[in-house]
Amino acid sequence: MGDTTTSSEGLGMGLRRFADKRPGVGGSGGADLSHRLSPAARNPVPLSNAASYTLIIAINPSATDKFGIGVDIIKNPGHTIVALKNPQGKLEKVFSYGPRPHRATIECSHDAETNYPLDKKDMYTIFEFSITGVQRNKVLQKMKEIEDNPGTFDASDQCTTKSLEVVRAAGLLVPNGKGRIDLPFFCPNPGQVPTPINLDKELLHQFPNAKKVPATYFSGFVQFK
Repeated sequence: MGDTTTSSEGLGMGLRRFADKRPGVGGSGGADLSHRLSPAARNPVPLSNAASYTLIIAINPSATDKFGIGVDIIKNPGHTIVALKNPQGKLEKVFSYGPRPHRATIECSHDAETNYPLDKKDMYTIFEFSITGVQRNKVLQKMKEIEDNPGTFDASDQCTTKSLEVVRAAGLLVPNGKGRIDLPFFCPNPGQVPTPINLDKELLHQFPNAKKVPATYFSGFVQFK
């Protein structure tokens, strides 16, 4: 899963599958296959507190590989964002972590922001998770925590790593999406890190029917470039 070396986008579901062989989960024993379960199955909620919100992991996996070394973060690293829908199915929040606008084209790090603009031409794979109001509030709390202190954008703190922080605040189990990235020789290389393209591949392996939408799907909640 995270061993891919030709795709990573470091810098830069309600989907349903209930197959499991664990004792007490529709089987009599065997290997732990909890990674195959839908978010609802992995995070069951009482019927009296039925899930009503939707958390979206949206990924633009269009990374450029550099000589088989890893994702070329200068040309096209891809992008990962997180969004929330209300019980009526309408978008209410989009979290897009990235570097603040700056002149330098090649640098190891830069001040970050949480309203990083999307490219209108990009397509995003969306993975939707049903969550409760309590989980939704934890997600909003994590988003605000990062918004108040976005820190520095670099190979270790980038769109995919921060998006995963937000998702895990809801208690959802998702893949790490780790892969190799190609950095300028003068930048510290953290090794394998979560990237858009690797996370996209791992989630698609579990949920092959995830749909794709244009970046403009998130209009009104994020800037465009």
